[in-house]
Amino acid sequence: MSGHSKWATTKHKKAVIDSRRGKLFAKLIKNIEVAARLGGGDTSANPTLYDAITKAKKNSVPNDNIDRAVKRGSGAEAGGADYQTIMYEGYGPNGVALLIECLSDNRNRAASDTRVAVLATAATWLIQVQFLTCLNVKVLSWCPKAHQLKKRSWM
Repeated sequence: MSGHSKWATTKHKKAVIDSRRGKLFAKLIKNIEVAARLGGGDTSANPTLYDAITKAKKNSVPNDNIDRAVKRGSGAEAGGADYQTIMYEGYGPNGVALLIECLSDNRNRAASDTRVAVLATAATWLIQVQFLTCLNVKVLSWCPKAHQLKKRSWM
């Protein structure tokens, strides 16, 4: 039994769902802002912005939030963070080379979070290549049997 009040159970379930949706919405809005900043606020001239808006609409982000994000990113409205793309190189388990691309408004936090994630997977940290934020992780692995370079990409 869930206890005396059924509303208590419903409230806790809704809180978990709302938390997940909020994180997803924030990520999608950030992508819209960055796309608008890099290519302008016009969706017909900016295919990256068009794709970001399409993904946001698929995930039920309100149109008002999308419009505000486009305005913030294109500079028509004040506010919004200055997101930067950061690239890191490192080696994973068994000497697998990692190229990690991140998107963040804080370089120090991005470096710390990326370092923790890499070290938590028993990998070794190599160097920071260039300040850019975590959009994409590409793994280049060398297969000693086939003597060829294999390329894998996540996200």
